[in-house]
Amino acid sequence: MRYQGQVIEWNDDKGYGFIQPLNPGQGENRIFLHIKSFSQRGPRPLAGALLEYEVIQDSKGRLNAQRVSYVRRQSAQTTKPSATGQSKAWRGWLITLYGAFIMALQLTHQLPVWAIAIPVLLSGLTYLIYDMDKKAAQQGKQRIPEKNLHLLALMGGWPGALLAQQKLRHKSAKTEFQQVFWATVMMNWVLLIILSMPLFR
Repeated sequence: MRYQGQVIEWNDDKGYGFIQPLNPGQGENRIFLHIKSFSQRGPRPLAGALLEYEVIQDSKGRLNAQRVSYVRRQSAQTTKPSATGQSKAWRGWLITLYGAFIMALQLTHQLPVWAIAIPVLLSGLTYLIYDMDKKAAQQGKQRIPEKNLHLLALMGGWPGALLAQQKLRHKSAKTEFQQVFWATVMMNWVLLIILSMPLFR
């Protein structure tokens, strides 16, 4: 059976990296990718490349991609190595802006002091729950429902979720999940602005 996934790490000097599966049936386990596993010679893979592949297990039970091919051809001229770094920087600035906005609301007495602690505590809790869910996926145990993760993000824990997606590489490649996640982020911003209005204080 052939699957689809996205390259999330690639060491071009050593000729190997890892694929994040996009098929729900494969869970969240990363797939090892070697340059010799490609069916045909072509451009060297870069982070973000979409691949199609088969999966085998080696003698140690690790998942390896075989008979790999590109789903969407990449272009070395249009894909910059620094794109991933720019994405991470953009997300970091978004979290910083969110924190500065909450502090500004508190300093201008538009939000109570305790309101600052809520996103901090929820972000820490959300990060831990993401970590628990990833470990459950790797061990084949019962998963945490995605609606619970989205609820935590909506309530103010989205900065922790964003960090978990980046650091743990969990839920970061699933398009449907990401669409709902960013919707909860926008809704949280709107809710925070509404609560800061005089009419609601």
